Amino acid sequence: MDHYEVARDGRTIERNVDASPFTDDHVEPGAAYRYRVVAVTADGQSGKAANAVVKTKKPSLEDARLDGHYLTRFTVTSSNVGATGVLPIVVNFTAKCGHGACDSEYERVGRDGSGVLQRKGAAYAGTVSAQFQLRTCHGSSVDESLAIALHVTKAGVVHHEWRATAIEGSMTESLSASGCITGVNHWDIAGKSGV
Repeated sequence: MDHYEVARDGRTIERNVDASPFTDDHVEPGAAYRYRVVAVTADGQSGKAANAVVKTKKPSLEDARLDGHYLTRFTVTSSNVGATGVLPIVVNFTAKCGHGACDSEYERVGRDGSGVLQRKGAAYAGTVSAQFQLRTCHGSSVDESLAIALHVTKAGVVHHEWRATAIEGSMTESLSASGCITGVNHWDIAGKSGV
């Protein structure tokens, strides 16, 4: 035997494997694959193929990366300034690491301001300085304090990576200005990725 040829699901993925173990880095979580391995001699003669079915592990919600655009629904649960209703909002989350689950930056698409949500398991929380719905006494938009707490409720493979596909949580929005009443709105949040 000179080397091995490895095929996954009927397609050759490596023609010259000279050592074991062999690691296939191009598989997705929670999927099943059929492998075929053939020993090849130095003069090109193939031996009998060995076949195996391998199922990759499906990671937990804690391992899901919060990254990408999410269509979210913000619903007012209480307000001291008379806010009511539901707002459909696109939120962009940007993971702060190259791979896997980690802290993520919150940014509402089309508005100024952002901030980082700290990850703890499948939960993300932090206080962000960004524009939302409250206004100053003069009616202008300014950065407010947004205390956000989210948790991942569903995950799946997106762009070959285990990512959060649904989130839920809450937000407390507050703004105080000299000479004005302090505005506080409480919101429930529900969102899905893939916008």
